[in-house]
Amino acid sequence: MATPTEKLVEWENSMIETFASGGDTLGFPRSVSMIYGLLFCSRDPLSMEDVMQRLSISKGSASQGLRQLTTVGAVKKQIQLGERKTLYVAERSLRRLVQRLIDSNISLRLERGADNVRALYAMIPAGPEYDYARGCNDSLEAWHTKASKLLPMINMILK
Repeated sequence: MATPTEKLVEWENSMIETFASGGDTLGFPRSVSMIYGLLFCSRDPLSMEDVMQRLSISKGSASQGLRQLTTVGAVKKQIQLGERKTLYVAERSLRRLVQRLIDSNISLRLERGADNVRALYAMIPAGPEYDYARGCNDSLEAWHTKASKLLPMINMILK
């Protein structure tokens, strides 16, 4: 029969795999999703060395993954007095996590997207034989417009 500690390790492994699978679905690197999953289910803040050891990943993978997660606000650094190591904790609020992803990534890309669509129109030569290309651009512009309208609605839902 498994001890409580063994059951908790099994639960933690399942949680990490759940986040890894979810990350695969969303196109995130597996190691980044696993780091987030580990931090999400950890009772205490973890150091990069803890993450490396627990997930059996390289220092480069741990460093890069923690940096990416910190940049998008999925993970926060925590400094403890008397500790030389930086510790990390996961953001567990879905609302704050999605809001940070929108603010740090999606909004900026949408703003740049309008300029890109205009630049693409300018690249199409004049003439009816290029109507197909203009139609593709029209579709892309419609996608961009819908995404731009959807973002404020998502923000309202999250608040």
